[in-house]
Amino acid sequence: WSIMIRLDPYLIFFVLGPIIGNFFFAERLNRLSFELYEESAIFKRIADYVNRVMHLNDYAKEIRMTNIFRVMKRKQEDAVKGMTDTIDKYAKTSICYGWGYLFFTFSLIFEGSIFYGAYRTIYCKAMSMAEFVMLCSMMTSVSFNLIYLVEALLASFKNSLYIQKLRDFLEYEPIISEDADGIMPDREIREICFENVSFYYKKESPVLKNISFTVSAKESCALVGYNGAGKSTLIKLLLRFYDPTEGRILVNGIDIRQYNLKAYRTLFATAFQDGKIFARSIADNVWMGRDKEENTDNWVMESLVHAGIMGRVSKLPKNVNTIMTKEFDEEGVVLSGGQNQKILAARAFAKVTGMNCPIMVFDEPSSALDPIAESELMESIKTIGKEHILFLISHRLSAMHDMDKIMLLKNGHLAEMGTHQELMKADGEYALLYHMQAQKYQEGEAYEENI
Repeated sequence: WSIMIRLDPYLIFFVLGPIIGNFFFAERLNRLSFELYEESAIFKRIADYVNRVMHLNDYAKEIRMTNIFRVMKRKQEDAVKGMTDTIDKYAKTSICYGWGYLFFTFSLIFEGSIFYGAYRTIYCKAMSMAEFVMLCSMMTSVSFNLIYLVEALLASFKNSLYIQKLRDFLEYEPIISEDADGIMPDREIREICFENVSFYYKKESPVLKNISFTVSAKESCALVGYNGAGKSTLIKLLLRFYDPTEGRILVNGIDIRQYNLKAYRTLFATAFQDGKIFARSIADNVWMGRDKEENTDNWVMESLVHAGIMGRVSKLPKNVNTIMTKEFDEEGVVLSGGQNQKILAARAFAKVTGMNCPIMVFDEPSSALDPIAESELMESIKTIGKEHILFLISHRLSAMHDMDKIMLLKNGHLAEMGTHQELMKADGEYALLYHMQAQKYQEGEAYEENI
């Protein structure tokens, strides 16, 4: 650089070209690229989703038997248009910055310095031909080194824009830490109490409003009501997936937020309506990774029997060691929706047996079962639940008549509470729903008799 400046001090302006091109124009190009990526990401996800659906066997029946392909095709076209419009939105600005980047980073320092050197040599006679050749050689060497250095810095700046999102994710502090320490809960649960509990996913739309009730040891409690009434949310609060926005939940007179979270959750044996089956053996899907004990195999078998699925499992070549799904094993088994629900129920039964969980939670455990299988599963749930606190969510009100306590939720409020007999006598919302369902069942039975 010093030699170049000795040849002509004005050459320093040509050296500044790549610095301007990279730190000004390239930096803005990177930001535009990042903004383009963020705005077009949703359209790319939609396009990828449609592409995935069109190639998966799971969706083949619906595609063949319906016109859903037209809908998905329109979504794909809308996504492509969205990406195109987003690109067009940034095109002019990107072209301008791109031209400025190329001019200052390459054209100015290479062609500019050569033309300037030629002008100073031929016209001004201020340089000799040897100095001009030396200038060209040094300018090329210095320019490439400078360009590589600045480009490396700019690449780091560009990557930092994307890394920031990863950093934000890694530094995210959950509202409820999975490692939250606290009081170790007593395994004997005497009472669960909701005190004026309200919960909001969004401030303007409360899901639960001022819920208060108490469930004592060995009581069975049914949660009923319309879809979206808040039944599942109430259970999620009890399990501390969320904390109440207002009010508190007490277990044995202690706010559940004071308990060691992992220890607290071991009090519950749960089966959710949207529970997932893993690509592992049936035994693994029932026992769920807990340490094996001497009686583990027997507990798994017993749980499958209670769930009414052991007959199907026993016919499989590898019995409980059969892998579920064919994702990693062509010999794996793909069970029906109802059979999967029985596996989920067996999972809860195994936890009750293996860990002596004092609280059982079943959220729509029989929605995919036929009436006979549903009746058998409900009987198993209630029989095992006699020595535990049982929470049962179900739309089938005929399965609730022998529950100790029935709570009807409506629009986030606890509308009615009592035994089946008490609620029927009150002739309110529960009685209305019960009569409507009973009428449907009677109509169905009459229809079957006439066939």
